Amino acid sequence: MLKIKFQLDQDILNLDEDSANIFTQTLWKQVEINDKFTAQIIEVLWNEAWHHNKIFLIEYEEHENHLYFQERKYVLNSDKLRLHIIQLAHDNVINDHSERAKSYELISQVYWWSNIYKYVQRFVWNCHVCTRFKLSK
Repeated sequence: MLKIKFQLDQDILNLDEDSANIFTQTLWKQVEINDKFTAQIIEVLWNEAWHHNKIFLIEYEEHENHLYFQERKYVLNSDKLRLHIIQLAHDNVINDHSERAKSYELISQVYWWSNIYKYVQRFVWNCHVCTRFKLSK
């Protein structure tokens, strides 16, 4: 489990060190450019404020210019990026296209976004490999 968590973490968190995953790096940077919310929250945290009109700041922190919620990296508001992260976890060889609870558990250890479980549930429900596997049982 830690190996998978570390791999997911490497794919997104350490963009400069992960030259193998150019798609993930490019996608994260493209979304980051247009993401005003995260930049605003990080600026508020830098100013050591304790209040924001949209969220409770006590559960957020900034590390290396990335936003974290309850020690999990906040994934920017992009369906494409979020689905890419789900696919990285779900398609993992060790994970072997398991049910949504395992995929959710794996992702939620490292990342956070609102309605994460619904994203994972929808992805697994529409996964062609999983559907074929369920039919063959």
